[in-house]
Amino acid sequence: MTSMGNSVQRWMQNLFKIEYCTVVEVDRFGRPGVQCHSPDHPEYYNTVTVKVRDAKKNIDPKKLQHVYEIVIQDFTGNCFGHPWTPRVGDLVLVLFLYNTQPIILGPVNTTYQTPPFRAPTSQDAMYDEVWKWCQWLRPTEDKNMDYKDHPQGKMPICRKLFHGPVTGAAGGKGRDEMFIWDCQMGDAEPTCRLCEIIDSVPRSGEQWFKQYSTKTESEEAYNSRAEWHSRCGSYLRLESDDENPAGTSSSEYSEGIGHIRFGNAISENSKRGHINFRGNESSTDHAGTIDIHAEHEEASFESESQGARISVVANSDDSVDFATKMEYFDKNSFIEILKNGNITLSSLSGMSSIWIDGTTKTITLNGIDYIDEIASEEIELNTPLVHITGNLVVDGSLTHGGGSCCGGGWSE
Repeated sequence: MTSMGNSVQRWMQNLFKIEYCTVVEVDRFGRPGVQCHSPDHPEYYNTVTVKVRDAKKNIDPKKLQHVYEIVIQDFTGNCFGHPWTPRVGDLVLVLFLYNTQPIILGPVNTTYQTPPFRAPTSQDAMYDEVWKWCQWLRPTEDKNMDYKDHPQGKMPICRKLFHGPVTGAAGGKGRDEMFIWDCQMGDAEPTCRLCEIIDSVPRSGEQWFKQYSTKTESEEAYNSRAEWHSRCGSYLRLESDDENPAGTSSSEYSEGIGHIRFGNAISENSKRGHINFRGNESSTDHAGTIDIHAEHEEASFESESQGARISVVANSDDSVDFATKMEYFDKNSFIEILKNGNITLSSLSGMSSIWIDGTTKTITLNGIDYIDEIASEEIELNTPLVHITGNLVVDGSLTHGGGSCCGGGWSE
């Protein structure tokens, strides 16, 4: 049996073996990626040069090299797929078919290239998924073409999916996801040991997209929220819920289900205007109301009181009596169409007034039944001539300067 086992082992070794190898070049010219699409140059199709690592000492390392070796891909097609090439200095696992034809299966972590942390505890760390991409910096090469001094990753682009606590019960919270560009926190702490839940990456100074699950781990956002956040503080936030499993309120202003807010900022502490699609606050049907506001106010629509605003109001929103309004709060001036159909122009500031300029020397005021002009003191017409083509009825007294007002059916 022992002899048969040894024979099988030798036979298997003739078919294939697996070796640890180090990537020493991406092609003979040191250029990465695909350089052409010609069958005459298959060495350019995502191939690398590797050196067998575990070998006897005092052997010329160049004699241990295998050039233009195939790298296994996620998937491939004719001019599509997921091109991937390991980097110089990476330790890779290589399958040798018939002891001659190497196929690179993938990279292997070492003490010199340790992976980032994935979660706060060992129990759920193994189930989080991390894709952390950093600019490659060439490691230091020794005389044996081995690499040990690998620079730490800087300014990472990172995609992370949080599994959530391992509870043994179905439907537990978790499955949040975020995508971060040039993560400042990951740059300051390359191990990412501080990235525990979706709240770990802050708003200030970071640029990210976060998708909160239907049972989020977040303690500062509601379930099912989606948000794009820029480094300057501007944001686009879409709300689908008004609670989370932690029972905490949103740290950012929220109007509940249906709320969409597009905010402008130059920093987290200097937010400016916003476009706001109202949500259902406290199960009240306010959704559909939209306002464009040149000031940042974290207040309900009917309570806003600063700067300039243009708004349209949903029929179901009974918090105000107008259907659309353009207003300047600071001077208490506005133009509005009320839900009863009336139109109001108002300029109530002591130093302001209403001007109506007509084209072709004409101003037309059209009322269905009548036009009612009301002033607290007087109405002054400052014009060389007032031409009335219809009848004129004066209920009060009439005074005038020199000249006659009689004629054309008039009498004093």
